[in-house]
Amino acid sequence: MKRIKFMLLATGFMLPLAPAAMAEQSYFALYTGLTVTDSLDLYTFLGDVPHELDYGMAAGGAMGIKTDDGLRLEIELSYRRNAVETIAGLSAGGEVTAINAMVNIIEEFDLYFGSDGARSRVGFSPYIGIGAGGARLAFEDVTVAGIPFGDDHAYVPAYQGIAGLTFDIGSQDVKFTVDYRYLTLIDGDFAGLSGPAFDAGYRHHTVLIGIRTPL
Repeated sequence: MKRIKFMLLATGFMLPLAPAAMAEQSYFALYTGLTVTDSLDLYTFLGDVPHELDYGMAAGGAMGIKTDDGLRLEIELSYRRNAVETIAGLSAGGEVTAINAMVNIIEEFDLYFGSDGARSRVGFSPYIGIGAGGARLAFEDVTVAGIPFGDDHAYVPAYQGIAGLTFDIGSQDVKFTVDYRYLTLIDGDFAGLSGPAFDAGYRHHTVLIGIRTPL
């Protein structure tokens, strides 16, 4: 219940920051990329459990609104997956996955060159942002030395930082995007299959490429 309250408060805090006037451009975005686990934060009552995860994949999409002054408010749904390589120094199998639902606030900066009388917009724009929401974090058929370890999921609060670039494609409306996201999932509780229950959350580096187009 505390986690659900946290998610609602985080999302509710961000919504009033949206602009009052919403007569600007709405958009839809799709992206995919590479994800690297910074830390899985895996531990039992005995303490931290050393582990290694492989590089993984990420994909997702978002719908939002961009105002004339560059402020974007969007709802994002994304997926991340990493294979488990080792746990406690032993060979491991299975995957750790996360399905994330986020509300993001992003500021996009249009850049110009030339004098005031003959200013031209450059063909790319940097942006930065933050997001908050919730995630379904899952251990899927995870084994250690062939012995079942975990096959459970938990719903946890999540937040992220965002930075990237958009590039014009043919017109100023359709964009090619390249961005970096640092996603944090708060610890959840998981049942152990052949051992004690464990807690886990994670922090993820993700590099993404995508397309953004008006609706």
